[in-house]
Amino acid sequence: MYTNFHLAKTFADSSIVTMPAGINIITSNALWSFAAFLPLIARARPTAPIAVCVDCQLRMGMIGVAVVNLAHEFLAEEQIINAGDTDTIALPCDRPDLMRGLIIRNLSSIGPSEAHVRDIMVRPAATERTI
Repeated sequence: MYTNFHLAKTFADSSIVTMPAGINIITSNALWSFAAFLPLIARARPTAPIAVCVDCQLRMGMIGVAVVNLAHEFLAEEQIINAGDTDTIALPCDRPDLMRGLIIRNLSSIGPSEAHVRDIMVRPAATERTI
């Protein structure tokens, strides 16, 4: 399973810039607004629980990252990343058969957020922990 950053989609008033290593996402000003959908592509969908690991640096604001299904409904608890955070977060997903991608949304109440997503990896859930 992998993501193709060139297939990422934005929502109203958000933008994505493809970088040599990953993408930059700038959200809209609106609190709770969806900014980007990053599809996860698979030849065969896993059936056992997994962890989607997102290597991300938040440059300003606050974002939420969640694993979603085709209707963009959260399949697990959203993880929050704050400005200045540089880390890999692990998003557990018990139903990878329903998983279609990641949603990134703005959680800043004072304006847009900006994130640099460097990589997305999928691992068996037993080998990862939520940070």
